[in-house]
Amino acid sequence: MFRTIKLKWPIAPHFKIAFLSSISRFLYVAITLYTIKVITGLITVNEYAVFSIIINVCTWYLLVDLGIGSSLQNYITEKNILSEKIADFALIAYILLIILSFIWIIFLFFLSPYASHFLFKQFEIKNGEYLFFVSSLIGILTGVGMVSYKILNALKLNYLPSLFSAIGAIFSLVIILVLKNRINLNLFGISITYLSGTFLAAVIPFIYFANQFIQTFVKRNIKQMFYESSKLILTRGVKFWIFNLFSALVLQIDYIVMSQLVSAGEITNYNIIMRVFGIGFMVYTMLLNAVWPSFTEMNILNKSEEIIQKCFSFIKIGILGTIILSVGLFFFQKNIFALLASFPIKVSSIVIILIMIYYMIRVWTDTFSIVLLSSNSFKPLIIFTPLQALLAILFELVLGAKFGIAGIVSGLIISFLCTVSWALPYYSYKKKK
Repeated sequence: MFRTIKLKWPIAPHFKIAFLSSISRFLYVAITLYTIKVITGLITVNEYAVFSIIINVCTWYLLVDLGIGSSLQNYITEKNILSEKIADFALIAYILLIILSFIWIIFLFFLSPYASHFLFKQFEIKNGEYLFFVSSLIGILTGVGMVSYKILNALKLNYLPSLFSAIGAIFSLVIILVLKNRINLNLFGISITYLSGTFLAAVIPFIYFANQFIQTFVKRNIKQMFYESSKLILTRGVKFWIFNLFSALVLQIDYIVMSQLVSAGEITNYNIIMRVFGIGFMVYTMLLNAVWPSFTEMNILNKSEEIIQKCFSFIKIGILGTIILSVGLFFFQKNIFALLASFPIKVSSIVIILIMIYYMIRVWTDTFSIVLLSSNSFKPLIIFTPLQALLAILFELVLGAKFGIAGIVSGLIISFLCTVSWALPYYSYKKKK
């Protein structure tokens, strides 16, 4: 058990956890969609394209923890099974995260002029450097704060990250609604306000856990403890980070490529439809994150067969959900997009079909990646994700220049089919045997 921390949140029965998670996810989805509707009524298509790029850039800052969050999650799960105390260990992880935050912020200060010019040069946005720096600063601190969600998952309080995300989304929406009636909200104000809800939802539980770790800290040889714990955390964490880095190059490079190749209108159309699919996929991702600690326990108890069975159950659910969502978009595109944006959005049927195929592949590969990550099996991930990243960038540049957003999605699909879509299941089965 995680005996060193006395959580004030009660661990609810299984049905209560499932109910709270479902309600929280529904709230988050509904609030996020309505917030986008409000935002599209306040800024132009050109500004919304920049807003989309900013939000995409901020997702890159989930990498700033150098894999410490995932490493800590697995260690907490493992040590709970062995009934070992981990407060000292977790406190060292927090110290490392604070040090990393300062390093990243200094790096950001010098990077901002060049990055903002590269990303925004075709959009004629005023104060682009300042917008990039402030939004990135919030993104870095949010990325560090998100480590608290990994701890909650390890403690099997899986409904709390969903609840916090929903509360953060509500906070952002309320502030935008209040300010838009009092001041002339511009792109900068909207971007910072939108990011602030996620920031608070991640940083507040991060501070809570920091306080708990400090209170339960056992005084020992600090120097030796810091050296030993840091080595353990970073050795495993860097392996997670390498995988996450190349995964980001595959999954998050699209907006950076589009900022150089396609128009603001196409970026906006792409963002809206990917938000619809992405919110549906977010629910599936939350399911995978919730079962990660259980998979870690099953690996320790040598229940590989049970893990594979559960994987196929999840995959069936994910693929069915993707098909239903795609059919709904195919027939009711005009009505759905009218609910999401204040300016006209039109996406071709070919793009909808391509995105459906892409997310079906994502369901398959992400499920097996969790199997490997939960067992600390990094080798296949570290081998194939760099290759996939290279192929994704290459095909997106070539096909995106020729076919627009259809080419971007096609490039993603090709990179998956050539690498992880077959490699991850193969190594998962190999590990089972």
